Amino acid sequence: MQKRLLIIDDDEDIRLMLKVFFEPRDYIVSTLGKVDDIFEAYNKYQPDLILLDYKMPEGNGDKICHQLKSNPGTFHVPVIMISGFPKSMLEKNHHGWDGVLSKPFDLPTLEATVKRFLNRRV
Repeated sequence: MQKRLLIIDDDEDIRLMLKVFFEPRDYIVSTLGKVDDIFEAYNKYQPDLILLDYKMPEGNGDKICHQLKSNPGTFHVPVIMISGFPKSMLEKNHHGWDGVLSKPFDLPTLEATVKRFLNRRV
């Protein structure tokens, strides 16, 4: 069964690269450049996993993640934070995400991380 990924990143090139990478690997990929209402986005796309940029124009991804992880209807969805900030800096302000990948990341590592968190949900 195909898994659904929601990629939230303000960088259009990253969104496109990840979509082009994951779709041929049998994922259904939706992308957003910003999020005004994360629950509306969740309901629309029903993702199995979210890749979330830490630094977004309308606020940090940690706030979006905190909203997801604080809600009984979405707390179970794995969130992988992707960021140009060092992992150690992000971990100081941890808001419930399940994994962190620092930019630049390599695609095989990203794919392995996605698979690991999706397999946890089975």
